[in-house]
Amino acid sequence: MAYLLVTDAPVHRDVIVDRLWPHQDPTDARNTLSQAIWKFKNAVGSEIANELLDISHDWLSIRSETDIFVDAIEFDGLLRTALRSDTTHQVKRQNLEDAIDLYEGDFALGLFDPWVTPRQRYYRNQVSEALDSLWVLQAADGDFVQSLSTLRRLAQLVPQRESVHRQIMKSLHLLGRRAEAMEYFDEVATTYRSDYGRDPSAEMRALFRAIESGSQRHHPPGDDASFIGRSSEVERVVKLVMGSLASRGELIFVEGEPGIGRTAFVGKVASELYWRECRVVSRTCDDARAGSYATMVALIRELLDGSSVLRIESMVPPVWVKAAARLIPELSRYLGLDSTTLPPVENETRRTRESLARVLVALLSKR
Repeated sequence: MAYLLVTDAPVHRDVIVDRLWPHQDPTDARNTLSQAIWKFKNAVGSEIANELLDISHDWLSIRSETDIFVDAIEFDGLLRTALRSDTTHQVKRQNLEDAIDLYEGDFALGLFDPWVTPRQRYYRNQVSEALDSLWVLQAADGDFVQSLSTLRRLAQLVPQRESVHRQIMKSLHLLGRRAEAMEYFDEVATTYRSDYGRDPSAEMRALFRAIESGSQRHHPPGDDASFIGRSSEVERVVKLVMGSLASRGELIFVEGEPGIGRTAFVGKVASELYWRECRVVSRTCDDARAGSYATMVALIRELLDGSSVLRIESMVPPVWVKAAARLIPELSRYLGLDSTTLPPVENETRRTRESLARVLVALLSKR
């Protein structure tokens, strides 16, 4: 019954016996299945069994009209909706929270059938990914207490992932709990030495020293005198970036006249993102050929390598790659495209900007 419930579709008898009794002779395994069905009918009564099960010579399934709540199926449905690219931020967060609430431990704990172990591994991985997406959304909303709670649960599932421990330290620091952040580092260091025979990485030790010395003090945008009146803008951009980390990449353009503080603004955003375990790559460019697109060109060149080219090839139509290749000849060499064959367009500036944006989004994509 458990196997049929989580499969949620008709299953051929041969598949069932292969999953449940893989080491038995096929004929013996089929007999075992028939005995299991008979025992089930005997236990609940034939009438109830026939209401629940649709049994034929070759196929078994739970009847579609049967109203049975199966937490594993509900979990999968919530995750599917949450991970769709068109799901809104709030719906995504709510679905992830609801899905995670359903997970109370390993799947089918106490069952030791061969098919159970892969399912347990699958759901552990799914929950880990859900938690990893959820803390980002919570942090994007400024809900650092909830984000910290989510991170702690994630750390229990994947204690070997140091990036999670670093973010817990940063979250504690964001909440003004500097001493706890330092104590947490000591706990992790002790665990790493006893369980893995090594110290935390240089990056994590550097974070500890920065918090300990106070050289990495976090000042929320609203508390920074140089950003009075602009804190909401900083928070908005941070939220957009964090939201994109849990779904799909985005591009945000910060534009304005020289001298209005764009560089300082972006620097403040980068500082905020640092405390949310984001890697910020920045470049200052003076490539005259690239003109106003110099920064995008430099970032693309920074991210371009053999594996990333495959993402460009699969996600960006050739016409856009050709347009970008006029500023980044490496793209032509990597993909074997002739950028001189582009048809003319009315708005060349728009095409160039769009092409670079598409290539950059592909390079930053997690897919």
